Amino acid sequence: SSPCSPKTPTTALFAYSNDLDSSVVTKFQGLFSTNKPDGRYIKFANIRFDLQLEDPIFYHSNVSEMFSSVASHLPNPSLSFIDSSTGSDIFRVFERFLQNGDVPVCGATILVLAKRYPDDVSFNQIVTDLQGNHVTISVVASQTPLEVVNILKNSTTLLQKQMELTSFGMPTLYTPYVYYATNAKVSGTGSIEVARMTISSKFSYIFLVTLQDHGPLDSFQRFKLTWHNKNTNTTSFHETELADLWISETIMMFDVGLTAGVYEMTYEYEFSDNNTETIQIRLTSAL
Repeated sequence: SSPCSPKTPTTALFAYSNDLDSSVVTKFQGLFSTNKPDGRYIKFANIRFDLQLEDPIFYHSNVSEMFSSVASHLPNPSLSFIDSSTGSDIFRVFERFLQNGDVPVCGATILVLAKRYPDDVSFNQIVTDLQGNHVTISVVASQTPLEVVNILKNSTTLLQKQMELTSFGMPTLYTPYVYYATNAKVSGTGSIEVARMTISSKFSYIFLVTLQDHGPLDSFQRFKLTWHNKNTNTTSFHETELADLWISETIMMFDVGLTAGVYEMTYEYEFSDNNTETIQIRLTSAL
């Protein structure tokens, strides 16, 4: 594991598939303006991937330089893979980024806009290297991806959100510190105890919970996340039902105020079928 702390200066990388429409990339790029990145990001980078010939990763000292670079390297259909069944080369991007000698990678954040998924079978080492460098990755995946095998969801470092929702915040940029992360395999209707959560100080946090592990939203009915502080003997919860959703989103974000202590965590769920879903629960904060 690389020696860096949550306050170590680091890099934010914006990676986007060449299969996407240029307007999608432009809209998401705007989120860097509406959500000011945390001050620990001293370098920025961008890359267009899923190309017949690889683009370099462009490194910058500020967001404005990155904006200009993205505008000069928007998706171009003539440069895409010829075969729609070819797997994405996003893991190659991760590998190149970790090996770069230009910007710090320990504690970095990577925002990925994906259209096709990778079909690599040997990705465990890359995931280990990302985790060893404490890299946080957010994957925004199209609800209508090109038809290849989806293995991104198997990594504990990743979250998905459907591409059609273009006006959401990016908590990994302005609340970059992950305090809790757990996954749960569920199906049908039920309730499970998930990993306990330890909070060291009173502060405001953001929970992120995936509603289902794929898009579009087709089986989710409701979930209830309950957290019980054993130290103070207090219990709180957040509940969302399908009727509460204003758009077909696949991840729920909500603010919570937590005090120090060890929390027992319970996840209740209801789906309309019995297919197995891998649910991801994360807690982030700005401090």
